[in-house]
Amino acid sequence: MKKIVIIFILLTNLIYAFDMPIKIFHTGNDSVGERLVYFLKENITKSPFMHIAKDKEIAIEIVIITLDSDKKNSGYSTVYSITWTTSSNGGLVAYYLSSNVGYSGTDRIREVAELLTALTYQEAQTLISIIEKNQTKK
Repeated sequence: MKKIVIIFILLTNLIYAFDMPIKIFHTGNDSVGERLVYFLKENITKSPFMHIAKDKEIAIEIVIITLDSDKKNSGYSTVYSITWTTSSNGGLVAYYLSSNVGYSGTDRIREVAELLTALTYQEAQTLISIIEKNQTKK
């Protein structure tokens, strides 16, 4: 219970700064998937509301797995699974937020990265709402 309270307090401080830290963990060795993750990181870096978290920073964590969708014609598309969680320093306590799956060809990779950036922002806003509701109940 003590860890949950500490996480709650730290997340509240981060949220009111309106600069949500984001950690991204990628598994996959397909070139289109690697580009997708690169553009997602680039979008978060450019965002005024999110940034790529430092090593020990409490953050929303994104776990994204990508696979080449066609082994015969590799390098033209990827399928991905993405999960958003929030966790404490060191990942000792993780809280599931949301998940999604999708597909992207090379021609739409930036658009898909923008969509995933927008979904990440929505998850941050949902987390902010939950924390604010809990604050007003006290």
